[in-house]
Amino acid sequence: MPPNKPAVRRKGSFAGFNEQFNRYYTEPGYTPSKTIYVSPNGDGNGSSASSPTSVRSGILKAEPGTRVFFKRGSYEGCFGMETVDGGTYDAPIVFYAERNSDGSRGVKIQCCGSNRASCFNFERTSYVAVDGFDLRGGRYGVRSVGGDYAASKHSWGIAVLNTRTDGQGFDGLFTGASDWAVFENNLVINSSDGDGHGIYLSNGSDFNIVRNNDLYGNEGATFQINADPLSTCEGGTANDDCDAIAGSGGDGGRGASDFFLVENNYFHHGIAQGSNFTSVRYSTVRNNVFAAWGRHGVSFWSETADPGDKQLFNPKLGSHHNRVVHNLFASTNDSHMLQFVANSDHCEVRNNLFIGMTVNGTGIRPRPSAVWMETDATTKNNVYENNVYLAGKFDGRSGPNPSELARQDLSAAWFTKLPTGLPSVVGDFQPKPGAPFLDRAQRLPSVGLDRDGKPRGSPADVGPFELP
Repeated sequence: MPPNKPAVRRKGSFAGFNEQFNRYYTEPGYTPSKTIYVSPNGDGNGSSASSPTSVRSGILKAEPGTRVFFKRGSYEGCFGMETVDGGTYDAPIVFYAERNSDGSRGVKIQCCGSNRASCFNFERTSYVAVDGFDLRGGRYGVRSVGGDYAASKHSWGIAVLNTRTDGQGFDGLFTGASDWAVFENNLVINSSDGDGHGIYLSNGSDFNIVRNNDLYGNEGATFQINADPLSTCEGGTANDDCDAIAGSGGDGGRGASDFFLVENNYFHHGIAQGSNFTSVRYSTVRNNVFAAWGRHGVSFWSETADPGDKQLFNPKLGSHHNRVVHNLFASTNDSHMLQFVANSDHCEVRNNLFIGMTVNGTGIRPRPSAVWMETDATTKNNVYENNVYLAGKFDGRSGPNPSELARQDLSAAWFTKLPTGLPSVVGDFQPKPGAPFLDRAQRLPSVGLDRDGKPRGSPADVGPFELP
């Protein structure tokens, strides 16, 4: 079943727009009109659990409103839908994996190693949900790409829920030019050195939700949004087709990713960089834990920041007008925990906790050489309020502001259990009552910004340092 509490309900509002997500996600009680049963060696007609057909036959029979029900077992191969319409907003196609009796994942797919080598591959296909699979190997666990970089050619309504991807050579979950997509309650681990990202959302995708996921052990960026303007924008990046705001009409916005919700995730213990937000605008990043990366932490930046390149320079593609609130950043090295550079301005940074720590065996001590935040001269208009900084320093930013707290001491006793390595759960970072910094991060009536940079919405009812 999809989550009981989706981030947005069917026919509700998302970022000031009428939502267009997959109905299987937004309407927990939704029931497909038809079910086709498949099994690893199915040779029936698929009309009942006792007469399952093969996976390929079941997918060929799928039409809008169909649930393809994978019976418990081990499968081999790569599946999906290519150059077909898929489902619709009212009648999505659902690929559902049967659970074991204890509720754990009951369907394991060993992915193929040829062609796209994606366990599930969707090209120019919209409104398909993938729910509850254990996907191993191949290049991608789930891959979804639109038909073109133009906004009208994007795919819409892909949902990946409750799924494990493990050991993909490229990326666990990958999209390109995919709007109104949802990634929720997924475990994404051990992506290898072919590309190595845990979740990688690319090519100007807009209106995405990334929520309640656990990502670790990936060799590239643990999490990455990259609009790729150098590839997606025709005739250079300094034009309206490249930098138009999503939903403003036409085929513009190729070079930016707008209106994302990234919340309640645990991004941790990566081999390389932590999380990249590249040309991400008008988005909310809240209640996440970013911890223990190999290179740097979380970066908001743009690839089009060189003013000497007249064809490519475009400050509108900076990662601007974002809300970064109620997150926890924990670094075990001296790279930045949070970075705003390359015209990534007009962002709200509120009620976050930054921890610099040195791990010595099973012990933790303060790390004054850790970098809480890095900024440059192009980020003059960001707002920093009620953040707490423990053991570290700023780079390029003066501070703290009067509402913020910075101190150089750190005690593991202030937290449930500051993790020194794997295994680790997000609750390890939960501050304990009485920790000496909690009273400095109060609830704020932060209402967010609309696509014109104006306040919108109702006050956020999110307490200080509430973790996923």
